[in-house]
Amino acid sequence: MVNWKLTPRELASLEYKDFLWMTNAYADEEKRHNEQLRINAAHTAWLLGADAGSTFGKFLEKWGVIEKRVINTGKIDTKALYDKADRITEQLKLKGLV
Repeated sequence: MVNWKLTPRELASLEYKDFLWMTNAYADEEKRHNEQLRINAAHTAWLLGADAGSTFGKFLEKWGVIEKRVINTGKIDTKALYDKADRITEQLKLKGLV
């Protein structure tokens, strides 16, 4: 757990950017901790026979404990991207923003 050992007065005297940095650091640490707890609970369930016959990685992906890895095919439809950009530009012109 993140602990900067600040008194309430010291905490109140922090600049906003420093306070924001500290809260983001705390949130990131809590996120890692909670992710580890979810993986540990899933491992216990898997060991007890939940979804027998699959690997632990597939079990984690199936139940959404971790995100499924997406393989990038490397194919980008540039024509569709240009068409979308043109449509957005036209909408902006109609609203008088461009």
